[in-house]
Amino acid sequence: MSGIASGLKNLDFYPKILEDFKERTYVGAAITIISSIIIFWLILTEVSIYMSTDVTNELVVDSMRDDFLRINIDMTFPKLPCNFLSLDVLDIAGETQLNVASNIYKRRLNPDGSIMTDAQIERVVERAIEEVNSDQLPVPQNGNGCASCYGAESDLVQCCETCDSVREAYRQKGWAFTSSNAVAQCVNEGFEKKMEFQKDEGCELYGYLNVQKVAGNFHIAPGVSYQSHHMHVHDTDSINFGTFNLTHSIKKLSFGYQFPGVVQPLDGVKKISDHELHSMMYQYYIKVVPTTYTSLSGETIESNQFSVTEYSKPADVNDHSGSTSHTLPGVYFIYDFSPIRVNYIEHNIYSLSQLLTNLCAIIGGVFTISTIFDSLLYHGINSIKRNLGKDH
Repeated sequence: MSGIASGLKNLDFYPKILEDFKERTYVGAAITIISSIIIFWLILTEVSIYMSTDVTNELVVDSMRDDFLRINIDMTFPKLPCNFLSLDVLDIAGETQLNVASNIYKRRLNPDGSIMTDAQIERVVERAIEEVNSDQLPVPQNGNGCASCYGAESDLVQCCETCDSVREAYRQKGWAFTSSNAVAQCVNEGFEKKMEFQKDEGCELYGYLNVQKVAGNFHIAPGVSYQSHHMHVHDTDSINFGTFNLTHSIKKLSFGYQFPGVVQPLDGVKKISDHELHSMMYQYYIKVVPTTYTSLSGETIESNQFSVTEYSKPADVNDHSGSTSHTLPGVYFIYDFSPIRVNYIEHNIYSLSQLLTNLCAIIGGVFTISTIFDSLLYHGINSIKRNLGKDH
């Protein structure tokens, strides 16, 4: 048994030195402290890298069949009142959404850009009513025994008690609302006076749209929109405003839900209309790229990215033949979809086993190098001391 035990001792690659034969030096202590600091710093670095994540991407053909797309929007028009603006959606499938109000909100702004309070809004209404109280007109009645819609009655709209209901009835008929002075409801409510008092206001328009996932456009333009003879028309005759200042800023525009690392190229964009004689038409051509983001926990976010090209021109332009091309002033977002989907996958930079391997390499490597360095210094210093002793 003693022979076996002796053989096992010979396999020990780590022979021990008795304490009595160990020599401790100040240089060795300094090297130990420096080595410990280096090891500690490198371990922290490796652990922080292990805790962080990286994202890889891949391109695939988009085979997902999403029926609808969410468009998030937040825009400001500092020179156009909210009552002047209409938001419409049209797509190549023939789907049309006019004067979108569902999930879209308008916030009236003062000329300095601040949000109007309820008291300020109420004051505008009161001023308009004060000026028309002496001009009250009798409201004509229709065959249904209620306020007339001036010939625009239908199965959906049979009575028009307010100016807005008359305008809506005209819109549904596809008629232009040309003169509010001929409508008793509008005269009694001070429609034109309210328009006049609001002309210096601005508007913030925000919310989201649900549109079909096909190419189309949504636009924000002055006037009430309606369909007439299969044409999309904006009625600006009731707004005696001359030209429209389409200065605008885009606080937010995105397609789908937010996900880490996404960049929205139109966020923060501001356009100033410097044409006093012409209303402007701003066009943003957008290519939407479907995107899937998979987080480290396995949670999946279906969203989109987009690229954009901008173009603007005056709404009334004279061509080379001398004729005038009339286009609708407004801000247009024309979007189409890419057939390629981008998949982003979040993952750890390396695994736990790789972390442990790296930690062992750090500790062993620094310890080995510091041992070699300490040995060189120790023998070098002793050699110098011996040589100095011989000289004396």
